[in-house]
Amino acid sequence: MREVSRLCTLPPTHPLHRHVKQAAARYVQRHRSPLHETLEAYKLRPTEIETINAVRLPPGWRPPFNVSMAENKDAALEEEEKWAYKPGPHVYTDGSDVDGGVGAAAVLLRPGQQPKVLRYHLGSAKHHTVYEAEIVGLVLGVTLIACELSARVASCAADNTACLQASKNRKPHPGHYLIDKLLHEVDNLHRRHPGIKFTLRWVPGHKGVEGNEMADEEAKRAARGEGSAAAQLPRWLRASLPISLAKVRQTFNEELGEKARAEWRTSPRTERMDRVDPDLPSRKYGKLVERLPRRHASILFQLRTEHAPLQQHLHRIKKVDSPTCPNCDTARESVYHYLLECPAHDDQRARLAHDLGPAVAGSVRHLLTEPKALSPLFRYIHATGRFAATYGELTLRDSERK
Repeated sequence: MREVSRLCTLPPTHPLHRHVKQAAARYVQRHRSPLHETLEAYKLRPTEIETINAVRLPPGWRPPFNVSMAENKDAALEEEEKWAYKPGPHVYTDGSDVDGGVGAAAVLLRPGQQPKVLRYHLGSAKHHTVYEAEIVGLVLGVTLIACELSARVASCAADNTACLQASKNRKPHPGHYLIDKLLHEVDNLHRRHPGIKFTLRWVPGHKGVEGNEMADEEAKRAARGEGSAAAQLPRWLRASLPISLAKVRQTFNEELGEKARAEWRTSPRTERMDRVDPDLPSRKYGKLVERLPRRHASILFQLRTEHAPLQQHLHRIKKVDSPTCPNCDTARESVYHYLLECPAHDDQRARLAHDLGPAVAGSVRHLLTEPKALSPLFRYIHATGRFAATYGELTLRDSERK
């Protein structure tokens, strides 16, 4: 997905652009190339997705504005108080994702004057991100300042640090075409107001800053589809924006996750695994074993799936004649029996209960899913010697513990 979606963002100057565009235009009946198959499989249309240029700006480029980002929220609020006493227009911008839509807004404040507002509806939340909306908000803010009769000092405040940092970055990345449009609008601002000192700055959100709260409300209106008249917007904003590459990938991963969960719920193995880990499928297991040595991760997985080399499983796959526990000779040697019942391991189990407490030590689910249980669990497994012939030393070292 990552590679084929990146192909969809190639500029017309790239040698593969024409081939990708042609392959996406028609799913031919015969002699299909890998491009035909992948673009059809992921339902991607390059003409609808943003373009990412290989080179945006020259090496010596510097932004035509200042960027002010305080170290923390308190410092930013102090700086906001200082800006309130400075002359000139002050603009506050915001982006929002509400009710399945994405919108951006800018509010211009001047002492003694009515606020001026611009709003823009980017489109569906399936196609656009709040990050894009934040940048569009900055564009709207620059547009408001450019329309002022006079301005020698001006600022544009946003509560999103990512878009402010991106405004100084000349490297290609998803959404950079919006940054390029912002730079173009700032150049227009300097032509309209020669010598203007323009600053992009960070203001913490939801901290009672009047302009920021107003911009937040206007952005929510924009997300619901209440945009400003097209004549008030820059020409390039009067048409729909291309779909965000980041959103294409995010939407695909979300839909894939939903499909995986739906298929898992219909699996005959779901009921059995729910007794061990009801959160499946999830990333929790990956995080649980990411620092474990391979032999520890292997035996943990076998215990969770009841495929550990215990008598019950070995008998099921016809590797031994009896499922009876060889240590106590009283019951089937299942994972539950081995961890919680076998009287031959009572001493080791008492140590396990001492380390973890009776509630955790007495639950297979807790023992096999909680990070804090791993070290005592493997100490118990090592002490029983049940898997020593296959796995050897199983006590976790300090560097391997969670």
